Amino acid sequence: MPLKATSIRLDDATLERVGQMAEAMDRPRAWLMAHAVKQYVEREQWFISEIEKGIQSADEGRLLDHGDVRAKWEAKRAAQIALQRIEILRVLHDAQQWPPVS
Repeated sequence: MPLKATSIRLDDATLERVGQMAEAMDRPRAWLMAHAVKQYVEREQWFISEIEKGIQSADEGRLLDHGDVRAKWEAKRAAQIALQRIEILRVLHDAQQWPPVS
């Protein structure tokens, strides 16, 4: 698909940052800006689509109780914290620093 030229107005600081990023990526500044706009549009289209799905679900009466969602989230978070603690203990044990010396 052929590309079409457009223009964008940026403040000096943002334009400088775009230039630095483009240089670090060994890409033209125009490529970086086009890539950023494309990603933004895709993300926003997805977001709008998800909102529309949510509205449709609500209109159809498919709703979740806040307490149920919170309880599920808290259980998941507690499990993640427990796994992190187990990993810390494993690392300490492997480093022969467990149990701690008093």
